[in-house]
Amino acid sequence: MKKVFIYVLAVLIVLSNNLPCYAYSDDNSAQKSYWDYLLDEDEISFLTMRDGQKALSDYFQKYNMDMLIGTKEYYDYIVDQTLTHDDKNLLSNDNYRVINAYMLQYKLYSDNCFENNTQEKFYDNESFLDTTINEIRHRNYILLNSMYKENANKSMASYSASNAVAYAVQWGGNEADPSNGILANHKHNPAYPQYSGDCTNFVSQCLYAGGIPFVGNPSSLGIGVHTSTTNWYCSKITEWHGNTPVQGFSLTTSWNRVQDFYTYMHSVANSIIHYSSRNTFISMCAPGDVAQLVDSDTGTVHHSIIITSKSGYNVTYCSHSHYRTNEPLTTVTDTLFLFDFT
Repeated sequence: MKKVFIYVLAVLIVLSNNLPCYAYSDDNSAQKSYWDYLLDEDEISFLTMRDGQKALSDYFQKYNMDMLIGTKEYYDYIVDQTLTHDDKNLLSNDNYRVINAYMLQYKLYSDNCFENNTQEKFYDNESFLDTTINEIRHRNYILLNSMYKENANKSMASYSASNAVAYAVQWGGNEADPSNGILANHKHNPAYPQYSGDCTNFVSQCLYAGGIPFVGNPSSLGIGVHTSTTNWYCSKITEWHGNTPVQGFSLTTSWNRVQDFYTYMHSVANSIIHYSSRNTFISMCAPGDVAQLVDSDTGTVHHSIIITSKSGYNVTYCSHSHYRTNEPLTTVTDTLFLFDFT
């Protein structure tokens, strides 16, 4: 009997060593994914983006805030609020959950419009307005649970976390306006495109500076943003229109869209783990790793940052859109995915 037990134990150890090193959470059970709760219905499941939009409009009206949908001020307010939750009056609003869900969708849709240089008024589109919280949760459930089963590890040997961090500090955050010395101008490397929603574009630049290689041929599809979660690149190329050379950027959506980056990096990172505990995240992260913010109410992944320093439980990061240089991680309130590249 003892020999049988030892044999079974040995088999289990061998099998465990061959499991892919991905996980969803530090506090999930083996029987149930952390994200299974997204499939449970609650009091906001069948509320829509129309409800969230109206609730936010009513809030602006109540507090005499001049925010017109479709404007830069409206977009900037939404970006600030979804990342910092600084407006405590809105945070205490009875409809905050549906408002926050709407703001996250508004931001993601707006970012796609900005990168494609379109003026589409998606916020007036019936299909957008009629989207329910339940539909968003189901869509995100599929995203969060769709991972590559293999762990590539091909790029990691050449990855320099120090080079990635150096790039992040050089090009993250804001720089002083020469006229008055106030930190107002967003840092931008002219070798890359810049977008209103620039967070993932910036993090991809950092990883490339650290040695993660392009996958795919930037010249194959020409100038533009190309939908892909299997290739990853961004490069300035030249096209010939007759006898006229035209320069522009060719890049994949996995390079600059937060959710496509999430999908692509499953095949590259050593592991991708969701942490609902901030202290556990801090204990596991290292400079050069990437984090993505996820709204625990809807499962919406909506922002990318790169870790730049760690001393005990003091961790800093750099980012675009919020433009931050060595910002304390304590300012981040959402739960986090940790992309381990180190």
